[in-house]
Amino acid sequence: MVGTDTQILVDELHKKTGFSVCFITAILALSYPARSALKVFLQQQRSLLELKVNKLAFQIQRNNMLSEKFNNLFVAVSNKLGAVKNIINVTHFGDTVENCPELQELLRSIIKGAGVSGLKIEGFDDIDDLLSEIHYRLNSANAALNLSTRAQQQLTARLALLDKWLELLNVM
Repeated sequence: MVGTDTQILVDELHKKTGFSVCFITAILALSYPARSALKVFLQQQRSLLELKVNKLAFQIQRNNMLSEKFNNLFVAVSNKLGAVKNIINVTHFGDTVENCPELQELLRSIIKGAGVSGLKIEGFDDIDDLLSEIHYRLNSANAALNLSTRAQQQLTARLALLDKWLELLNVM
């Protein structure tokens, strides 16, 4: 049977923390050394979680930067090479290109004239391959960003729960 003073304490802690009466009663039933050991363990867990959250914050920042970089690159390359692709598609040279070196040179010149610095474009398939590669990397960066953001949110929620437990232990 729980004493009146203990019941008042349990009721106050329940109102203050929102933990169930059975949880508070169970924690109160622990000896002071057991509660102290539990508190130390939870503080250690909190420190480890904080390190993980900070590491994820760095990864989020990095993934966000990569996502922006690949998105900007994709837009720039798409705009420049899209115009070149339109010219190639409109000309309808077909198999003639393969048999005519001068025509190949003209089309290569148009492709190289797109002015995408730092990117090696030798042929017509290179345009689609390049756009596919950039799009793949953009999607990978976005997926990594989403994953690390969700992980950080979950760990932050766990930190909040640990803080509630520690708060309860501190007021006992």
